[in-house]
Amino acid sequence: RPLTLLEMVIKQSAPLSIRNKGRISVFWSDQLFLPSKELTTPTHHAQLFAKEIPYPTEEEFELKRLSQYGLIATSKEGEPLLLNKISYEMLNELIDRGVIDKDGPLFLSLGSFSLSTPLLKRLLTTFKEPLEKREGKLDCDPHLWMPATLDQETYRTLMHSEDNYDVGSTLGITLATQNISSSGYWWDFGSLQSYYENVMKLLEASAEGYHLRLLFGYLGLKRDNLLQSCQIDTASLITDSHMQRCQINHSILVGINAKDCRFDNVIAFSAEMVELEAKDSILYRVHSKGNQPCIESARADLLCPQENKQIALYSPLYLDGALIFDQCLPKNPCSFAEQYEKNSLN
Repeated sequence: RPLTLLEMVIKQSAPLSIRNKGRISVFWSDQLFLPSKELTTPTHHAQLFAKEIPYPTEEEFELKRLSQYGLIATSKEGEPLLLNKISYEMLNELIDRGVIDKDGPLFLSLGSFSLSTPLLKRLLTTFKEPLEKREGKLDCDPHLWMPATLDQETYRTLMHSEDNYDVGSTLGITLATQNISSSGYWWDFGSLQSYYENVMKLLEASAEGYHLRLLFGYLGLKRDNLLQSCQIDTASLITDSHMQRCQINHSILVGINAKDCRFDNVIAFSAEMVELEAKDSILYRVHSKGNQPCIESARADLLCPQENKQIALYSPLYLDGALIFDQCLPKNPCSFAEQYEKNSLN
């Protein structure tokens, strides 16, 4: 059967744990990666999973949205330097200043890591009081890995602050990368855009598409479908669905009941629809009767007990959700922030 993303993260991490005995490993629940070579046994207090990449041009930097991720560059001494969410201009400035050796390897940090037992104990001791009080918030990249690998001036330049530098720099962290190789696969599902782009790779006639289908259980899948008078291309994946008189092209449909609908480049889960046209979109728990087109959007339907009605919420695929959280977008009855408040009252 198809696996959920969380199940896939667990499946992915199991074989990696063989090389990490005696360590604690931390994995993102919205990312997957598949090494193309056998990983080595960790030798440092902190080992960061990373994918080697060539130094990008400005166009490649923007296209791959590298400013949204951490990069691990190399110093003149051959040591790793963690750079969290920096701009292309800043990357080149650090090269010009001699902080980064461009002849050394560059990695995309995958965010996942493992810690040695001594470092874990040191962290628990250092942060004992805020942990017991459940107060404060620190993030690994800016508050541990960056001060552990950068000099104070560079850290201040990147963070516009010296806060937390002393803590991170005095813990005695030795850090190295666990390189999944430049040919290894990495899939990020953490934003609508990256989620859509990477889930759609399930349909690709490529080695990457094959491995993604294999991981998620879509190879040899027994499709429990009832499809009547439907026009379906050969690339689409459909399971657990009952559909009548639908046109389906290059789409992934799971748990769908639909009549007289058209789906082009669509990802849809757990939905009931009549006469709906969707293109380049994500549909989640949609219950729709009547022609309500969804184009280049994500739509999720909610049942609101306090208002005793169902509402549809839309979001563009290619906008940062954090930037529009407080906005009432077209077709929506309220902002996401207002709906969040309503949900919290239930």
